[in-house]
Amino acid sequence: MLKLLSGLCLSGLLVLLGCRISGATTVAQVPTNQAASPSLTVTISADQVRTYGRLIEQVVGTANDTMSNVFATNPDAAPIKLTVLVHRNGQVLPVLVADISRDQWQQQPDIQNWAHYSPSVRMLLGYTQPNSTPPRSQVARRRPIIENAAFIDELD
Repeated sequence: MLKLLSGLCLSGLLVLLGCRISGATTVAQVPTNQAASPSLTVTISADQVRTYGRLIEQVVGTANDTMSNVFATNPDAAPIKLTVLVHRNGQVLPVLVADISRDQWQQQPDIQNWAHYSPSVRMLLGYTQPNSTPPRSQVARRRPIIENAAFIDELD
């Protein structure tokens, strides 16, 4: 776990130092040792993305496009570790990490089959709703025993 987190931090740092983050997608090849899968880091800007659901759609779409391009242009590609970083409000955080082989991709070309999502990203990027009290349930009003005082007066 620590190795994964340190790798993600290093990947994010390399992207920040080695690549310009713009309104578009940035891709960086991160050098790795021979035993590990080659790493590919993609950074997307999400300053204009208003909802977390839209962010995840953008992340998944970018990851799918990236993997399709990698395996289409390099048929002999080794399994790849893909990390998608999101740049929003001055923060850069890993949202999605996946290890994918070409065979896996050919069988099921959807990143969501292998993706691991960071559970705290929603809050850290500011997509959480402010704490709000749940709507009050309507309390059934009891009808007064005496519904109409005028009717009682007529009985007297």
